[in-house]
Amino acid sequence: MKATTKNLKVSPLHLIDIKVKVLMTISVIIGALLLSDALLLGVLFLITLIYALYMPRKKILLISYIFMTLVMGLSLCFVYGAGYFYPKAREYIELGNLLAPFLRSGAAMNMVLAMTFTIKIQDMLKTLKGFKLPYVIYLPAAVMIRFIPSFTDDIRQIIETMKIRGFEFSIKSVFTNPSLMIRSCFLPLVYMSLRTADDLGISAELKGVGIGSSTKFKGQKLTRNDYLLLSFTLFLLISLIVIQFLFGGKFLAGVH
Repeated sequence: MKATTKNLKVSPLHLIDIKVKVLMTISVIIGALLLSDALLLGVLFLITLIYALYMPRKKILLISYIFMTLVMGLSLCFVYGAGYFYPKAREYIELGNLLAPFLRSGAAMNMVLAMTFTIKIQDMLKTLKGFKLPYVIYLPAAVMIRFIPSFTDDIRQIIETMKIRGFEFSIKSVFTNPSLMIRSCFLPLVYMSLRTADDLGISAELKGVGIGSSTKFKGQKLTRNDYLLLSFTLFLLISLIVIQFLFGGKFLAGVH
């Protein structure tokens, strides 16, 4: 199975220990769920965005934000449309409440993408298992993380194949020839995703996942920078939560 960091340039994120990346990602996701104030979520979002900009494949990050912006625009249209047909709903339509879910999702996306494209799947399996988690938890988590780079590589291969066949992939072609897009893009992606799942299952079986023994990998010792980065993340999250508590903010508000 291909490594997630294949053909990627080494970035500062590659130097961070995988355990620190996992703990930072989990901490940010939990912190984002606890925060409800749009301003505080905006601070968390900007800091995680700066962190994510160090990842090698920035184009993937840009595409993810374009897609999230489209989803956000579509959601706002539905919200304001509901307010038009149901006037009482306008009382609950506030910019902060509308932005909070997307800032929360953006912060989580920044951390997950930065971790996904700077790790190897065997390191992820070893780290999650080192947290004493059952394999029914850490194996699906590794599958989800491994799926992201595989999915982007599959899309790139399909687009290149379509260009060789003389079909230029564009947003216009999605609307002008949807049947061809489904036949040439969607169906191959389904089959390629199933193949990736089989590859991961075979790889996990060869490593002895779930049978009491697995391939041993040499662990990486935490450095001073690892401790500083993890400490800064925890300090930032605790500070934001305390500020929200002092100003009377509600926790888990707006989480659906």
